[in-house]
Amino acid sequence: MAPSIKTKVEQKLWQLVQDLNATWVKGNPENLINFFHEDMVIVSPDFELLGKGNEACMESYIVLQFSYLVIQPLLLTPLR
Repeated sequence: MAPSIKTKVEQKLWQLVQDLNATWVKGNPENLINFFHEDMVIVSPDFELLGKGNEACMESYIVLQFSYLVIQPLLLTPLR
């Protein structure tokens, strides 16, 4: 089902989400650095710092890629 996106900004944001997901799901986590801000951080659900900086965060996704198997990605329609 195609998402109902009305504005150009929404279209660009939705495309960014799709590109980000495709990069991750297709097994190219090293390309995630193109999406990550240089000051990006990753925190756990209880806000423990797990990674700081785009390189460290990208590396964590590379490690994560080998820890999990993505069987079928689920990309939902954006909420309004």
